[in-house]
Amino acid sequence: MVPEWKDLFDLEASENFIASIRSQNLKKITQLSTKVGKTFTQCYQKHNISVWTRYHWPSTQTIKVLDPIDEEEVNYDQFMHRLSSSLQNIAIHFDQQKYNESWKAIDIFSKRFRGLRSVCSKCHVTEWTKNSTTVKDFFVGDDIIVALQEIKKTFASGTPNTKLFQKKMEYVFKRSCKMCHLVYQPPAILQRAWSSTP
Repeated sequence: MVPEWKDLFDLEASENFIASIRSQNLKKITQLSTKVGKTFTQCYQKHNISVWTRYHWPSTQTIKVLDPIDEEEVNYDQFMHRLSSSLQNIAIHFDQQKYNESWKAIDIFSKRFRGLRSVCSKCHVTEWTKNSTTVKDFFVGDDIIVALQEIKKTFASGTPNTKLFQKKMEYVFKRSCKMCHLVYQPPAILQRAWSSTP
């Protein structure tokens, strides 16, 4: 048991609960199960998030990713910075009306985005192998690639559509980047904070 939590857990009630089960004393089992349940509930409510963050979420510090553009293995943070820069380059070139450069930036981002799938599969092994939509299709789904391809189609037409560009880029940001960050950044931030405290 975690030493700091010893006062939260009624060990005597638990021992009595076990004894009442062994003796098959239904009245005591009922009384003590309620008491033990309150102990678990109190501890769970107070510490569930921190325990989940500490022991369930793997640290991004241990994840390595193969960058398909530079063809080198980099740590997770480096890869995410490169991915972010690739996405920003699409918009920067578009705003400067450098559509060929924006097209190339879409290709680079798309390759890195597909590479990001390997990060998901490092932790979501079971879901990944069962062809689950919860991981593959939610944050790193083909819908993001399709949105980028729709932008490229307007480039190919010779008349890039600013409204469509903004709509599709917003879709990529909200559907993939933002949603993934909302789920995975808080635990990573907490883990980093805990690892830097003495």
